[in-house]
Amino acid sequence: MDTIRNRIINFRVSEDEFRRLKAASASQKARCLSDFARTVTLRVAGGAETHSEADVSENEIQSVIRHLSLLESNIARLLDVLTKAKSGNSQVESQVS
Repeated sequence: MDTIRNRIINFRVSEDEFRRLKAASASQKARCLSDFARTVTLRVAGGAETHSEADVSENEIQSVIRHLSLLESNIARLLDVLTKAKSGNSQVESQVS
C-alpha cells in the first residue's frame, strides 16, 4: 500500500547544486529528482524507504560529487585554454591584416 504524501518541503539550491543533484539522480536511475531527494533525505533522517530505485549510499553520492567536481574543473581549464587560444589567433589575424 502506497503512503499518501500530502506535505511539501521546499528548499533552494544554486545552479551548480541543481546540476549535481540532477546528475546524481540520473546516475542512480531515480524515477525523478524529487524521489531521489526524498530517499536520500529520509536515509539521513533514519527512515529511508528501501524500495526506491534511488536507494544509494552516502559514499556513492560523495563519489559522484567528487567526479562531477573534477569534471567541472577540467572543463573550466579547457575553456580557459580555448579562450586564450582564440584570443591569440585574433591578435595574429589583426596583425596580418
